[in-house]
Amino acid sequence: MLETKKADADAPKIIPGTGIFVKPANMAAAPAGPQDIVLNFEGADLREVVRVVMGDMLGENYTIDPKVNGAVTIHTSQPINRAAVTPILETVLRMNGAAMVKENGAYKISPLNTALRGSTTPKTGVLQPGYSVQIVQLQYISAREMAKILEPLLPEGSILRVDESRNLLMLAGGEGEMRHALETVSVFDLDWLAGMSVGLFTLKSADVKSILPELEILFGDKSKTPFAGLLRILPIERMNAVFVVSPRPQYLEQARQWIERLDRSGGRSGTRLHVYPVQNGNAEKIAALLSQVIGGKSTSSTPAATVAPGLVGTSLQSTGGSTSGAPGGLSSSTSGSSTAGAPMGANTTNSSASVVASGTGEALGLSAASTVKVIADRDNNTLLILANGAEYEKIEEAIRKLDVVPRQVLVEVTIAEVTLGGALNYGLEWFFNNGTNGLTGKLVNAYGSNGSRGSALPTNSAEAVTSVLPFTAVWRTTGGNISAVLSALASTTKVNVLSSPHIMVTDNQVAKINVGSSVPVQGQSTISGVAGTPITTSVNYVDTGVVLSVRPHINAGGLVTLEVSQEVSDVAETTSSEIKSPTINKRTAQTTVNVQSGDTMVLAGLIKDNKTAGSQGLPLLSDIPVVGALFGAKSATNERSELIITITPRVVNDYQQARDITAEFRKKLTGMNKLNLEEAASVKRERDAAAQAEGAKVQ
Repeated sequence: MLETKKADADAPKIIPGTGIFVKPANMAAAPAGPQDIVLNFEGADLREVVRVVMGDMLGENYTIDPKVNGAVTIHTSQPINRAAVTPILETVLRMNGAAMVKENGAYKISPLNTALRGSTTPKTGVLQPGYSVQIVQLQYISAREMAKILEPLLPEGSILRVDESRNLLMLAGGEGEMRHALETVSVFDLDWLAGMSVGLFTLKSADVKSILPELEILFGDKSKTPFAGLLRILPIERMNAVFVVSPRPQYLEQARQWIERLDRSGGRSGTRLHVYPVQNGNAEKIAALLSQVIGGKSTSSTPAATVAPGLVGTSLQSTGGSTSGAPGGLSSSTSGSSTAGAPMGANTTNSSASVVASGTGEALGLSAASTVKVIADRDNNTLLILANGAEYEKIEEAIRKLDVVPRQVLVEVTIAEVTLGGALNYGLEWFFNNGTNGLTGKLVNAYGSNGSRGSALPTNSAEAVTSVLPFTAVWRTTGGNISAVLSALASTTKVNVLSSPHIMVTDNQVAKINVGSSVPVQGQSTISGVAGTPITTSVNYVDTGVVLSVRPHINAGGLVTLEVSQEVSDVAETTSSEIKSPTINKRTAQTTVNVQSGDTMVLAGLIKDNKTAGSQGLPLLSDIPVVGALFGAKSATNERSELIITITPRVVNDYQQARDITAEFRKKLTGMNKLNLEEAASVKRERDAAAQAEGAKVQ
């Protein structure tokens, strides 16, 4: 969504105008009324013509200045209306240097140069016959520009004044002259901006100051192209954009094409700040990667350790409990110059390596002199990139490849404790490799702590016990279902499932599950030197139960590298000292293993021996030395158990797979609920049947 908004913001915007800059002149309607007047004067005196027209034909009152005189010739080929007579008379008077002004209900005819003085008031609205002064309020065009248009069209003797502050014109002239002038104003006084087409073009690479001279050569007033004067180009430096105005919409499309052709950056021109909203990834991580490529900085890191092909680095240990030479106290670790990426909490002997980035940016196609800067905004998960357009295009291409939806892993874990005995007397590894268990899958890549492949244990019991080693294996069954393994074990011995969590975790992130309780353990005791001061003892809390930490790394082919840290602990009474704190028996496993998505990793070999001793007999008599054994008996038991951990990773590549997994879990929960309802109904039926049987007996 953010990418779409950004693209829309930078996209060319063209707003076409109407393309109309003048309005057609209104055709004057013919005067209403009868057309019964005929004018026919040949060399007549002007004063006589005024008397005949104003007095005899129109019946108007008038005065005439003695200075007004002249000879008049008028002929009308057809009868005319009364309304057309006055404009004809005004024209005749103007030709003889006179004007007719209506004042106090009468017409005053005087020389043109004295007609307005003290005789008329500027008016607006409907024109009246005679010489008058009109005020014209302009709406869109400026008064100065309108005056330039009117000046060549007004007859000699007309008056035109401009009031720029109020954007109006003052016109003086006869009725006919004024009518023509007002019609001219209405033709040009249109919304100029509504007629103009405008375009806003944001530059992606070039700087607006560098591209403007080139655009002026193509479209400016001095250009020799057909576009000369038809396009106005305005730079907007704040937006690094070009604003183009044209009276023709089609010209803007051609301007857009040329602007896109010229929008190329050279050198450092056009350097500006770009904001890239990261959609899926982490802005800080992407910025760190880009800075190493571009910035030339050195970093110190501990590379992920590896083991030989086909081997798995493992660290297993078991502490606590009473042991006597049995494998319960066994601990194992791996080290070497090629050990795998250390699992959480594991110790390795590898030294840190110093990695120096190339720093020139040549891997992205940037020049050695490039000064690109990439800064991450953690709060908004965005990248701030200072670069020119060409550099940003290359960096953006790299960011898009890094800004992908992170894959997830559904980790299915089962932690069980298996009682050893019978077919399992030699441990789980021997059972999987050599036992008759009817399993249909295949156990592969089983390795001991020394890196050698696990093999069948000897038949000699004593030798077998001392040869049991912790191992890591991958169990492959159809669909990766581990229930076959647990079913085979349950049919042979007692299996106690301690925990079976399912957790979704993002690639390269740690998922941790802790099911248990915090046990108070006595800590440091402080004794003050002041007499009578009590001893102060601190109490620490230790987490016990089942603690699992998993960090998956997904490869392109679906192989999942799992860093696993597992701890199973329980609390026992302390018998070896007088400390009033419980003993915490722990069995921990840390390993790094490669597993295909859907395969199940089996982690086993953590064997614990529980030895218990007891006695029973007659009170007091059984405690007598030497002869007390005659009155009682002593017993001792030894129970061996092995911890088995199965981990099945399932790679979730997209949201659809995540929804499918959620739907599968929902279906399982629905099935469990249905099963519980059926079981409750069955119990109710049994109770009802028992009650009916009891009632029948009573009767």
